Amino acid sequence: MPPLSNAQKALVAQFVAITGTNDKVAQRFLKNANYRLDLATNNYLNSGGADTGRVASIEKAYDELVTSSNGDNKESLSAETTQDYLESLGVNMENAELFVMMELVQAPGIGEITRQGFIDGWKATDLTTFSKTAQKNYIRQKVAQLSTDPAYFRKVYRHAFIAGKEANQKALPLENALVFWQLLFSPPGRPWKSANRDWATLWETFLNDKWTRSVNKDMWNMTLEFANKSMDDETLGFYSEEDSWPAVIDEFVSWYRQRDAMDIN
Repeated sequence: MPPLSNAQKALVAQFVAITGTNDKVAQRFLKNANYRLDLATNNYLNSGGADTGRVASIEKAYDELVTSSNGDNKESLSAETTQDYLESLGVNMENAELFVMMELVQAPGIGEITRQGFIDGWKATDLTTFSKTAQKNYIRQKVAQLSTDPAYFRKVYRHAFIAGKEANQKALPLENALVFWQLLFSPPGRPWKSANRDWATLWETFLNDKWTRSVNKDMWNMTLEFANKSMDDETLGFYSEEDSWPAVIDEFVSWYRQRDAMDIN
């Protein structure tokens, strides 16, 4: 194959940027389309190569993140590299945005990213190209969705427990859970408040005063279910001791009602 002209090299670069494929594939499709970029791109997309190219670009992006001096390897990234990556995407690691990212890449721990999670997570998105700008825009979209889409918030919330606990443990230390709740139940997360009650603050006060145990998966998940119901009905008319709430919820409701009665008196 004769050397490419500067104009052809520019078209190859544009094709790669649009499709996420490699130079070799780009040259083949462009040559077959007589170097008409629009026709070559359409032919590529219609050929079913788009998804293959997209996955290849995701794999390439992961491989480019691997920094051996940080202790990374081809299967997982260190906390330092993960932090650098999140910062490059504009992710605020001091609020619920952190958990959006951890859920997206199915992180096994806070600040841990695996190759499989990175590739599978991004592959499941609707991104047609995988530029840094596309990643940033996608994250912004998901962060905005946190406070408006209860089903999506539940996904992020539940993964926070998985990522937050130690791999060999079945529960979160209470102090860690309290920090996670503060982040998740505050903007840009879904504030746990109703018209006249700041439930998140009440919950934190109760746990600090009355609870000394760790937070298991059932307590974590049911706290969100209780939060959703209390935001819809701050009188707690939905609550019954006969329901299958965990004991900590029963104790919280009792504590809250006693406190509320004292405030009224």
